[in-house]
Amino acid sequence: MTRILVIEDEKRVLENILELLDAEGFETCGACDGEQGFQKILTEQPDLILCDVRMPRLDGLGLLARISKIEDLAHIPFIFLTALSERADLRVAMELGADDYITKPFGRKELLDAISRRLQKHDGLIQTVKRETVLENAWMAWRMPIEIESALTNTLNFVQTIEAQMSEESPVALAVQGLRSSANQLAHAVQNYSLWLRLRFRPRGESITGSELMPAFERVKSIIEEMARASAWQWRREDDLQLDVDEATVKVSLPVVQRIVEELLIHAFSHTAQGEEVILQGRENTRRNTYTLEVTYPQIYGEEELPSVSRGEDGEKMLHYGLSLAVVKELADTFAGQFAVLRDDDGNICCRVVFPIKVLEE
Repeated sequence: MTRILVIEDEKRVLENILELLDAEGFETCGACDGEQGFQKILTEQPDLILCDVRMPRLDGLGLLARISKIEDLAHIPFIFLTALSERADLRVAMELGADDYITKPFGRKELLDAISRRLQKHDGLIQTVKRETVLENAWMAWRMPIEIESALTNTLNFVQTIEAQMSEESPVALAVQGLRSSANQLAHAVQNYSLWLRLRFRPRGESITGSELMPAFERVKSIIEEMARASAWQWRREDDLQLDVDEATVKVSLPVVQRIVEELLIHAFSHTAQGEEVILQGRENTRRNTYTLEVTYPQIYGEEELPSVSRGEDGEKMLHYGLSLAVVKELADTFAGQFAVLRDDDGNICCRVVFPIKVLEE
């Protein structure tokens, strides 16, 4: 509800204006001079101010000059109520930033029209600022990965140069290896962020036809197992990975399958310790025409922190649990799949992706 502050030293005029505005559904508050009005501005945070020009203690011009210097208050629409004899003050008022004025005596329509114009103009300015802010943020969001990737490329080139001039027995060899590993992890995170932006904020209805992500019917058992073993090897967790994957023809491109398996296992391995079992299962359900990928690992979240995110919920919520799961969710949503993070009967975490399949005719 729009809140209007009326500042007027004539009690009868103040009461009449407040009564009129109350009847129109506005939330109102009143003050009898500029000093009291200033305190009400601080406490009530009005959406619009109606203010008399000539008042005791602090007049309208002084009040406007005061609030125009305060960043959090300067944006509030300010309309002066002025008598004909005070028209000379209007030029000063406008120079101070007043939005409009109404000459006394005024009628109900004149007052409401002035309020409506100011509120509409104010809302328009707010929307313009919001759009500009969104565009600036969007530009930065798309530009940042490019800048980071460029810096990472230079970093990895320097690492390669150092490695070429350094023996394996060098005391800094381990540090250089760690630098390369960290740079590669950061590069992967940047790639994830770029992919998440691409999927999450592509224009409504935009087709992905022609990209490497274009959906197709693919047999997936071997690609799932190969990607899983490669991920386990990179994390030195070959003995921790347990595979149990059915064959099926899934309506999704192989690069998407690879990326989903990779990101699910990155999340699982990065949140479990060496020796803790990570299970990847792939199950075909011909009755429902679905194929379910599940990665299960020991619980890492507290009761209140356990994510439970299915298709259609905000991606921002998923981002709280890391880019890997955020990317999995967007890939699942994009290709008519489903994604959820659950807890099984043993208290383990289960990340589940469900995709449609093509049932093979016998």
